[in-house]
Amino acid sequence: TTGGTSSNSPNLSLTGSGTSVQTFTTGSWFGSLNFGTTAFDPGTTSLNLDALTLSSGGTFTGLTATMVASGTITSNGATIAALTISTGTTTLGDALTTVSTGTTTLTSGTLVLNGFDLTTGIFSSLITNTRVITFGSNYIYLVHTTAAQTVLNVENPNLSWTGTGGFRAAMTVTRTFKTGGTPNTLSAGVNLFITSGSAAITFTAGDWYSTLDFTGSTSSATVTASSVNVTTLVLASGGTYGLNFTTYKSGTITSNGKTIGNLVIGNTVYNVAPTVTTLAGPLSCTRFNTQAAGVGSTFDCASYNLSSSGLFTLNAGGILLNNATITCTTFQVNGVSFTLTQGTITPSVSFTVGSSGSFTYTGGTLSAVPTFTQTLGDVTFNKAYSLTSTGTYTLTSGT
Repeated sequence: TTGGTSSNSPNLSLTGSGTSVQTFTTGSWFGSLNFGTTAFDPGTTSLNLDALTLSSGGTFTGLTATMVASGTITSNGATIAALTISTGTTTLGDALTTVSTGTTTLTSGTLVLNGFDLTTGIFSSLITNTRVITFGSNYIYLVHTTAAQTVLNVENPNLSWTGTGGFRAAMTVTRTFKTGGTPNTLSAGVNLFITSGSAAITFTAGDWYSTLDFTGSTSSATVTASSVNVTTLVLASGGTYGLNFTTYKSGTITSNGKTIGNLVIGNTVYNVAPTVTTLAGPLSCTRFNTQAAGVGSTFDCASYNLSSSGLFTLNAGGILLNNATITCTTFQVNGVSFTLTQGTITPSVSFTVGSSGSFTYTGGTLSAVPTFTQTLGDVTFNKAYSLTSTGTYTLTSGT
């Protein structure tokens, strides 16, 4: 144990099919540890390993494996207590499972699923070391059986991943998910799939997800404060979503008939490239706006209707209506040039232009509003427009 390192630790392979218990001192170091065809229970112990091969006849629910160099874990169907990857590249040789209350911890290095799934109670990576997860098309399943656990708990800075897979969880009990810290690579912000169940979901303010997909679940989802950052969002028709969302990379939004809270297009912190967020179906939200800072983001309705029960604000970037209809209380053009060429905008209260913005009405339909306010910037009508019969146009500044 004392003085052990990956470079000086021995390899150990057990032979035979015996059941006699072999004792492993907690904290011991092994290069490759292979239990062969033995069938015993080494009890509760924690070992530092380069590579690990379990036996199908053994019991390893008390074994915590800490991977300290590049190597492969082959479970042969056996379950371990917990897994820690501290350096190097750890590759799965087959599907791996921890006990349902166990934790998989990634502190540094790379986890390669290699065509297999990892099932664990909690996945934790609360550090900003360089870390990589190679999902491929596979998943890390989060299955802790105790309610109100933070089953996904990671810091995004210096965490990258590849593949189409991600994390999966069924809402059999209430669960919390946390992916904090601003991503600093284009691949950061993991995929999370909520696959089934009806227990309540809690997200932490400022979480980041490349894909957040609720398909199959009927849960209610809330956030402790602020909003959740997403690229691609898929809601479930049976769920309830009291969430505010902010987009930060190009992606799509599929509402399946559900209403969300505030929707912000573009994140002022994650200003890495222009983004396009595209509707994959009609959407209702409580408020909509594009961020004022950053490289600019575009919202593409793709001919699907968007309804905001509150304000609709263009601060930067652009919007592509195509043949869509936007309904809201007040439509605001602030600090951006917006030309309406097609589609329909129907504000129930007012249309405003300010903060050096400009509005050109060339085509489509701007419904009659009670109040049209121009506090700054230019307004150009290239087609006839009428306010409501008692409507008021207020010009404070601009042309």
